[in-house]
Amino acid sequence: MDKKINIMIVDSLRENDSAFNVLFQNPELEIIKCESGHDALKAFSNHEFALILLDVGVPPARNGFKIAELIRQRKKSYEIPIILISDDEALVFKGYEAGAVDYLFKPINPVIIEKKVEFFVNIYRQKKENERTKAELKANLTRVENSKREIEKNNIELKHISKHDNLTGLYNQRHMVEINKIEFERARRYERDISCLMIDLDYFKEVNDSCGHQFGDFVLQDLSESIKEHLRESDFAFRYGGEEFMVLLPQTDIDGAYATAEKLRLFCRDHIYDNGTHITMVTISIGVSSLLANKPKNPEELILFADKALYKAKSEGRNLVERYKSTNDDPFAGDIIGLKNRIESILDRTKQSAISSIEILVKETGGEIESHNKRVLEYIEKAGKKMRMPKTIVDPFKRAAILHDCFKHLMGQSVNTSNVLSPEDRAILESYPYMLGELTELFDFFANERSVLLFHHENYDGSGYPEGLKGAEIPLGARIFSIADSVVAMLSDRPHRSKKNIEDVISELKTNAGKQFDPNIVEIFLSILNEQKTDQT
Repeated sequence: MDKKINIMIVDSLRENDSAFNVLFQNPELEIIKCESGHDALKAFSNHEFALILLDVGVPPARNGFKIAELIRQRKKSYEIPIILISDDEALVFKGYEAGAVDYLFKPINPVIIEKKVEFFVNIYRQKKENERTKAELKANLTRVENSKREIEKNNIELKHISKHDNLTGLYNQRHMVEINKIEFERARRYERDISCLMIDLDYFKEVNDSCGHQFGDFVLQDLSESIKEHLRESDFAFRYGGEEFMVLLPQTDIDGAYATAEKLRLFCRDHIYDNGTHITMVTISIGVSSLLANKPKNPEELILFADKALYKAKSEGRNLVERYKSTNDDPFAGDIIGLKNRIESILDRTKQSAISSIEILVKETGGEIESHNKRVLEYIEKAGKKMRMPKTIVDPFKRAAILHDCFKHLMGQSVNTSNVLSPEDRAILESYPYMLGELTELFDFFANERSVLLFHHENYDGSGYPEGLKGAEIPLGARIFSIADSVVAMLSDRPHRSKKNIEDVISELKTNAGKQFDPNIVEIFLSILNEQKTDQT
């Protein structure tokens, strides 16, 4: 022990001092001398003692026994050994009753007092050593318990990591093999069905290339949550690898699996991925297979069939759900695929031909809308690229913009919007979306375009018309077209005002973000306008 050991001597008689000198000469001891019981009790607040030497004749009232009792009653000094000093052997038992553990008789023999003090000091040392050992054992036990808990926690995490994909939280491919085998064999044993979905994000590489892999990871995480939300508790979702996912649907036939896949596809088609920095839309393609419909020989073949169906969905244009069907089961499958592609091509040409015919009609009636409309189409195209939307989604928005300007001219705009609108003018203006919707009903294949024409005057805060739609209730194409049309109008000269510069247009968009316009899409157009401003300087 580095510190000195404290010994208390309670004695006011000088006759014992010579015997105590042997203690004062010991360099390992710190002797605290008290001449009264009051001083002795007070000393406990500042020191820890290994031993107390107490003369029974100490004041007050020359009653050391009373002082010994008081010492024993205090919690801090209860266990400190007390050696009473007296010249009367008859008082030994009274001393023991007061709490003493040993006695010294006067005159004090220096050798005896030295040996007695040495004995109790050794006991004190052993006690302190035991306390240190106990504390170390307790600390070691605490460390062991903490280590045990940490190991258990790590084991749980390792078990989770061994089964789950680190990025998406879905089951990983390794666990997929195990679950697929278990569920496949269970379905076959009990003659139940099981279906498999293979899911792939369309054009996902372009998202990573244009927005960065951090945003790409955000899209994968968001999609994973969407997949889980569309499944039952008994279903299993896995990250197959990269941007591919696999879903197992126990006790689900091919039709039920197709319905689940289609709901998920439609949700993803309209879902916007926005992390505050980038915003985009990404469609998915899905292949579907099942045990009873496709009769795979083993669990691996169930996945293989779904993967082949996925490949078919991607080869036919993506954003599709396809069921697996072998060529042997359906000898005309190849011809049907080709026929479907040809019909879709004819339908696209039919749409374009219809629009061209309407444009010719506009020109025959003296209309000239090409300049304004061309610029609106350019902004829609740029917005679509920044949002990473596939051509199949952007094209209907552009066709809607063309139809809007054509129909608007053909109907004739009798409302003067340069002044405050009269009730009659407002009624006419607010009826235009319905008129546009009615005209597009003449063409069944313009259903997607019709929603843009009907709702492009709706405001993001719900204050627009004709239905007072709000936020995401407004079709995405209508929200994009509304901003594109407004931007081109502000950048163009009008009879009642001059065109604005790009800075003013940017300020106007910021002011109306969250009110008239979707704030997320405003950010896209601000980026386009800032790039345009840079190109002009």
